[in-house]
Amino acid sequence: MGPWGTPLEGVPARQRLHAQGAAGVAERPPLPQPAATLLVLLAGVAAGYAGLRAPEGLVEPLLAALILAAGVAVGGQLPAQEARLAQAASRGLLLAASTMAASASASAALAAFTGTMPPGAAAALGAAAGWYSLAGPALAAVDPVYGLVAFLANLAREAMHLAFYPALARRGLRVEGIAVGGATTMDTGLPVVALHGGPYEAAVALVHGVVITLVAPAVVPLLAAAGR
Repeated sequence: MGPWGTPLEGVPARQRLHAQGAAGVAERPPLPQPAATLLVLLAGVAAGYAGLRAPEGLVEPLLAALILAAGVAVGGQLPAQEARLAQAASRGLLLAASTMAASASASAALAAFTGTMPPGAAAALGAAAGWYSLAGPALAAVDPVYGLVAFLANLAREAMHLAFYPALARRGLRVEGIAVGGATTMDTGLPVVALHGGPYEAAVALVHGVVITLVAPAVVPLLAAAGR
């Protein structure tokens, strides 16, 4: 049978192969969302590396509009879930505390095991939780190399959240996956959580990101100073 249920008996071999090929193309699954997001990100990085630049003053308004749209989408669904808002806030607080503690502890343990940098400096890198513009300068005050590593590591963390949260959400890790984004879940990561998680998860992500954003500027410099 052909791709639309038409019989292939009596059809020349070349036409039969063409019909079967068309059916295979039609049935080919779409590119997974995480892979598509990652490809878009890599394409943007390649374009920037090649010298292409967005018109001056365009990026910030577009980003603000995207965050506003995510907020409107989430806010429109929240009235039906008011009973869960308090739970989302408390869960966001606990998740933020565990995110910073786990990130700092894991980074310090890895640094102690490998000897690549002082555990205090590594803890500061982890406690920044994706806030690369905070981690880079704070660690650069200790050592320029540490600052570069902190900047790139936290930038990679944000990119990983944007690329892989959809896959985590599909596997039932809608709340747990928020931790990957760290501080970025209150801004750049929020639309991804709202789209692939839901209004409850978006509320958790917002609280999670806000708490880390408020706490990290006090914690990261202290840990970085301990790594001198």
